Amino acid sequence: RTTTTTRFPCVLQVLPLFHSIMPTFKLLLSADLENVEKLYVADDVRYFVKFECNNCHEQTDWVYVSPEEEVEVTRSTVNFQLKCKMCGRVHTADILKGSQKEYLSQHSGSAHPLVSLDCRGIEPVAFEMRAGMIAEAVGSGKTFEVAFNEGDDFCEFDDETNQVVAIYSPKGSV
Repeated sequence: RTTTTTRFPCVLQVLPLFHSIMPTFKLLLSADLENVEKLYVADDVRYFVKFECNNCHEQTDWVYVSPEEEVEVTRSTVNFQLKCKMCGRVHTADILKGSQKEYLSQHSGSAHPLVSLDCRGIEPVAFEMRAGMIAEAVGSGKTFEVAFNEGDDFCEFDDETNQVVAIYSPKGSV
């Protein structure tokens, strides 16, 4: 009788730990900044990602995940839902609340996380930052909408401080 009562509480203590583990992935950005104080996401940002199915390992084409878009799934809402073309399973990805970060001037040249995704049944294998970013210039605080096309650099002129505002070699990774 004592053995039965001690086993049951142990199982209850282990189960919450198992359910709290989430498969999260950080999308990283690295770039060289010139006269940019910080780079942050706009309200209409879209994170372009290639996913791989954990079941059949089929890779998607480029798709985007946006915090503005929500899809209802069983008992919750997520930012992205995908049905695998190969095995037919339905997978989801959700942007973790509060995980969107700024890329600051001190991060220049190194990989730094922009956002974290909670992925179920899929995992990101590639990431590109194409649009939806805002660069804030050093000194003036003037902001510029940033768009990248497959690794192109971004360059503007800040007429308030008479200096170039540039982002070189932008690269996304997981």
